Amino acid sequence: MAMPLIKRRVSRVPGSASFLAPNAEHVPPVLIHHVERSRSLHETVVLLTVREVATPVISEGSRYQVAALDRGFYRFIVTFGYMEEPLLLLVLRGISKAEHIPVDPDNATY
Repeated sequence: MAMPLIKRRVSRVPGSASFLAPNAEHVPPVLIHHVERSRSLHETVVLLTVREVATPVISEGSRYQVAALDRGFYRFIVTFGYMEEPLLLLVLRGISKAEHIPVDPDNATY
């Protein structure tokens, strides 16, 4: 998944970046554009998909799914019910802490 981006001549820079991925099965075009323009990629990259479902409220135990991909890439799928305020930054902080992923949502590049 992340391999074609890494095979290019790309410098890895410290920190983390998060890219919205409307489709959890594909690399978001903005990530490809970012790599082509900057020729760099953060050490930790989060591909973030946010979903809203027809349930009013989602339990905290079902709020997110995390998949560790390869070479510092992670896929986060975060779900909110239609009656919830999507406090995404709060959820990202919780995921990084609970899953021990080296992401600092307050200082990440978005």
